[in-house]
Amino acid sequence: MSANGVPRSKRMGGFRNRWRRVSRRAERDTFRAVIMPAAWICGALGAFALLGVAILGLSTGSIVSELTGVGLGLLVLPVVLSIYRIMRGHFSAALDEP
Repeated sequence: MSANGVPRSKRMGGFRNRWRRVSRRAERDTFRAVIMPAAWICGALGAFALLGVAILGLSTGSIVSELTGVGLGLLVLPVVLSIYRIMRGHFSAALDEP
């Protein structure tokens, strides 16, 4: 037992703990197969929304701020999720260990 009451075998330090590595691998696979493709689709929709705002702004001279905000939010979603994946260690070679 450690000082905080958690057994040493249950502590999650780095990727040495097999349980943590397996759960992080499952999280990485879920992000790779489901979340990131959806984020890239949302990013493309955001780019099209900003393109529409640009075309509308050039033709009428007015910019729709609501559509601009939504477009920017959707456009940066894949970037934010990629930074999250880097911070969580989804690209670490240690995740592929048995």
